[in-house]
Amino acid sequence: MGGSAEKRKHGEMLPSTVRAIICGPSNCDKTNVLISLLENPNSVRFENVYVYSKSLQQPKYRYLENLFTSIDEIGYFTFSNNSDVVPPSEARPNSIFIFDDIACDKQDAMRELFDGPPFER
Repeated sequence: MGGSAEKRKHGEMLPSTVRAIICGPSNCDKTNVLISLLENPNSVRFENVYVYSKSLQQPKYRYLENLFTSIDEIGYFTFSNNSDVVPPSEARPNSIFIFDDIACDKQDAMRELFDGPPFER
């Protein structure tokens, strides 16, 4: 209806900036929900994926690695050591951070994402 349509950063159901925690007990399909959000073209849109997990050898993380490393336009970065995780303020633009099983770890990078100013990268 008149005027130019607003270009959406993500799918129609999502705001332009998304900060989310997917949590639940073991084996409740949290990772499957995450993969669905990443794969669906009408969901979150991104250019870089940063994954911190001590279990990167899990089949679902191998799947993500194979999926995203095959797409030239997407950067895929993994970390198994907490001290190696890139701080959100130093991440590439249009990035998604995935932190898996970090309850007992130092959580500085995750704290920066949720505690700091809006992350507009």
